[in-house]
Amino acid sequence: MRNIILILFVLAGLTDIWCAETQKKRIMKPFLMPLLALWYFLSSSSPDYRIIAGLFFGWMGDVILLEKNKKRIVAGLAAFFMGHVMYICAVFRPVQFSLYMTAGILIYSAYIFLVVRKLFPYVGRKMRVPVSIYILIISLMSFLAFVRASAYPSLPVCLIWAGSVFFVISDSILAFAFFRKKREHLVMETYLAAQLLIVLGFLFS
Repeated sequence: MRNIILILFVLAGLTDIWCAETQKKRIMKPFLMPLLALWYFLSSSSPDYRIIAGLFFGWMGDVILLEKNKKRIVAGLAAFFMGHVMYICAVFRPVQFSLYMTAGILIYSAYIFLVVRKLFPYVGRKMRVPVSIYILIISLMSFLAFVRASAYPSLPVCLIWAGSVFFVISDSILAFAFFRKKREHLVMETYLAAQLLIVLGFLFS
């Protein structure tokens, strides 16, 4: 049963990507996170409900952003914001300060600086606050995953960090595509990779 659900998730993802490219429609998008959440729930002996909540908020964001305008973007940001809060709660572990943490602070600070510098000329004044908050929360989520991976190196934790990086990439592509009025490329591919890697990491950690 679990394998069937995982196969359905992969097939639904590929179908959604194909339909978006050929028909400009995302007909399978609302089914992706529920399938992934169900697979995680059935695969884990003790499911972490913060992960299920994170996937639920991801599903909310997916549905909201089936149509994109400024109001829906703000609502979608709010949904994904809550998802990242759930992931932060799940990934956070107290660690001692290290050189890795310093490197992470520099890298993620540079990312935030570059995104703000390149993106904000295209972002209206009213959108800058919610966009800024979202950039900070997704950067924090990925940074904390990096800190955990550097302090407690293992394949599952590295998968969580890799998933967080794909999330950053996906949302960055989406933001530039929306605000600069350009076509999206690889948004869904990187997003699905992000969610799957995060789930796999928590499942086997």
